Amino acid sequence: MNRIPKLYAIACLALALLLAVSTPVLANEVQGTLVAIDHDDFTFTVTDNQGATHEFQLRVDGNVLINDEERSFWDLVVGDQLNVTYETDSLYRMIATEIRCTRE
Repeated sequence: MNRIPKLYAIACLALALLLAVSTPVLANEVQGTLVAIDHDDFTFTVTDNQGATHEFQLRVDGNVLINDEERSFWDLVVGDQLNVTYETDSLYRMIATEIRCTRE
């Protein structure tokens, strides 16, 4: 009689573990205004809506989209509104994987 509750507990634990492992990893994002850019080093600085500044480096295979059109890092200008998706490397640097710019 004691065996069924143990099997039930093990099954619930296995299901919880499966759900935890299969949950997708959420990417980090920052939204804000481009305040500085160094086209030669592929680095840029964004000030978010709370006034905090974030320094990024664009990954070698990173994407730049302006109004949903694939563009070059060289097409970005100070004042652009950006949504930056990034990863943090082992040195805690913010490496941009995608930059989405919205222009009117």
